[in-house]
Amino acid sequence: MPAGDSEGSLTRSPRVQYDDANARLARRIAEDGYLMLSTTMLRGRTVLRMCTINPRTTDEEIAGVVERIEALAAGLATRLGREQAW
Repeated sequence: MPAGDSEGSLTRSPRVQYDDANARLARRIAEDGYLMLSTTMLRGRTVLRMCTINPRTTDEEIAGVVERIEALAAGLATRLGREQAW
């Protein structure tokens, strides 16, 4: 294992840390149960993917989902002892 914390985050590249943070955030969102999203690869990076197919979904509902994701990300970052998760 590389030097650093138990997962080697101090020696991993920023790109790997970003991808790991998005994967962790997606798991945390699934645990929360408020919304469903997935991850996908975009230009070689792990990104979050939200699919809204209900034509009655409002801008306010989407804004609420984004706020929930931001709150979960902030909680995860705090739990990981970082200022930001990515």
